[in-house]
Amino acid sequence: MAADDHHRCISLPDRQSFTGIYGVVKNTSELCFARSEELTGTLDQFILIDVSEKLPDQNVPQDILSITTSRVKTKKFLKSKAILVFSEPHKRHSLAKLCQELVSSGFEKPKVLIGKRPEELSQVKTTIVSANDYLVEFSHFGAVTLAATHGIGEELVNMGISVVPHQVDEDLNTRIRSAFISYSLNGYLPIFVVAEDGQEQRIAKKLKLGFKGEAFVIAGGLSALKNAVRNSALGAAKRAGVDGMPGCAR
Repeated sequence: MAADDHHRCISLPDRQSFTGIYGVVKNTSELCFARSEELTGTLDQFILIDVSEKLPDQNVPQDILSITTSRVKTKKFLKSKAILVFSEPHKRHSLAKLCQELVSSGFEKPKVLIGKRPEELSQVKTTIVSANDYLVEFSHFGAVTLAATHGIGEELVNMGISVVPHQVDEDLNTRIRSAFISYSLNGYLPIFVVAEDGQEQRIAKKLKLGFKGEAFVIAGGLSALKNAVRNSALGAAKRAGVDGMPGCAR
């Protein structure tokens, strides 16, 4: 392999390999987006549609339609109805795609819930999400990233991930509250915390109930995120190799 080919191999999770893992995705819209406090009246006015991923034994209330995002737009009888679609609260990208598809398909009154769920709906039991889910939101939609320690923050910056600055003596909930106010656009962007390896459960327990649906901890910590970045970068290199890029990652 020539020297000038070697530096084009994407294999390590640094700034160069992170940037551009995902291309900019078009055909999305946030016109349907609404936070729980922006909803007027009661939920009875809506047909509730749950598109979140569920465990096989998880029960769904009878008054909630539970289907995949790809099937929502095929339900023609819903086009003239007031619908409220919701998913896992950290997801924005897939919901922005769905919003665009619903509007383009002629849905008249679609609303897509983002962030914290109203009390009437079943609440998400965990605030821990996968590193891959974080990468999708960070790359395709946008996300606010907090580092549990200064050292983790430096590593994230070296990977090309901007982190919220913080004072050493600030506790986690104070930092999340500040990030929500100053960086999340009033909850429009999800907040993710990157912890030390194996500390994500401890960090998640520190989150006050008020931040459920607003802040999330990445499963597996920094190592899991590095692995996810590496795997995505290798996949991008392989796909590029088909069009003539050196197949160093194959």
